[in-house]
Amino acid sequence: MSKVNKTTVLFILAVILCIGSAHASGTDSLTIAYPKCSPLFDSVLKKQSESFRYELPERSFKIPEKADENLYRLFIPLTLYNSVYSGVFGFQIPDTNIYKAKRHIPQVDSLLTQKMHARSEYNQFMRELSNSALMNMYLTRPDLIYTTEDKLNCYKRFDKDVIKETPPKVRVVSLFTPETNIVDKSEVSKEISLKKPNFWKFTGNGAIQLSQNKFSDNWSYEGESSAYIMSDLLLNINYNDQQRIEFDNKIEFKVGLTSLPSDTIRKYNTSSDLLRITSKFGIKAFSTWFYSLSAEFSTQMLNTYEKNSTTLKTAFMSPAVLSVNLGMDYKIDREKIDLSLMLSPISYQLKYVANEEVDKTATNIGIDPDKKTSNNAGSKVLFNMTWTIIPQIVWTSRLEYFTNYSKIEARLENTFDFRLNRFLSAKFFLDLRYNDQDKDAGYKLQYNELFSFGISYNW
Repeated sequence: MSKVNKTTVLFILAVILCIGSAHASGTDSLTIAYPKCSPLFDSVLKKQSESFRYELPERSFKIPEKADENLYRLFIPLTLYNSVYSGVFGFQIPDTNIYKAKRHIPQVDSLLTQKMHARSEYNQFMRELSNSALMNMYLTRPDLIYTTEDKLNCYKRFDKDVIKETPPKVRVVSLFTPETNIVDKSEVSKEISLKKPNFWKFTGNGAIQLSQNKFSDNWSYEGESSAYIMSDLLLNINYNDQQRIEFDNKIEFKVGLTSLPSDTIRKYNTSSDLLRITSKFGIKAFSTWFYSLSAEFSTQMLNTYEKNSTTLKTAFMSPAVLSVNLGMDYKIDREKIDLSLMLSPISYQLKYVANEEVDKTATNIGIDPDKKTSNNAGSKVLFNMTWTIIPQIVWTSRLEYFTNYSKIEARLENTFDFRLNRFLSAKFFLDLRYNDQDKDAGYKLQYNELFSFGISYNW
């Protein structure tokens, strides 16, 4: 590389000034409107505008072939750097001479030390060259200043909030599979496909829970060994056009079997049994309120008997309950809570018993002896909530309250799901019921409580 001389440096400055002057093409003369500044800056500006001359003696170092990092500021949009004009606003006489006296470098034997000093001297020279060119642009063409260093410092780094993607796990088999970069042209489509938005959402949950209570043969206190297994399945098929219409559908299936040694007739008996299908159609009224029409059907799947007896308590479609409700629905769908409160001043309930062996006159069913159905009209309140307290604890609650203004039927179901991981969970289930016509229960609040552990899966 050739040595840096006066002609080379002046040529670089001339090119830079020509690039800056090109923005003002189209006018015969240029009138610079200087901003209003302090008297000190005005005097310095006047002095610098009158004479901006400097001399560059010969240098002994070489200019690298690659672009120097000290000159990048000359080839980007003109920026007002603090380091360039700090001497002016710091009440110091600006140094217009780009060359300073060469420092005395003591003679050393280390070649590396000599190269370091030469590199340092070269960097200092290039910085002064760049600063002088920028100062000349500030004084002669302040209208070309695009931004300032202070504004640039306000911007965040583009990679500050970038989350590093965790590399996928590599299977051992893939390490022995030959890689190929060949792409079949027949598989590449040049057509652009646009997909319509899908307003349907499918979710579900399945679980098998176990519970056991064991007593020794010589246990002298009260208690009886028992084993309990429960399986439940929940499917949600919901439609939401994100504007006015919502259509929610839910299918619940739950079966629980328990073994009691004291039951001499059968080894297992049904402790919980439910098949429930719920559908609700809503049209947005205002805010989070909807005009809603809902329907619900529920029945048992298996036969349930009295302990040590052949008396049939319930069976499939015995009883079967169908309710239709019309009213207003208040809905909240947040990140951690999903809530629905439906107030139905108009509600109709139908009960039906298909199996003749089931006692349909029992107070928990309430059908006349000469009939298979009962019809009731009244009001209903239906409340559903799913609250993710923390990612590992989910509380699901359901309240159903119906009255025909002569009797009351209410049921509150609470399920606390403790998710240990994706497949294992523990559940605490509490079922509260109230029926003011149930003489067998003594008109009192009834409850069923269960804590179990098992396998569960959400999708």
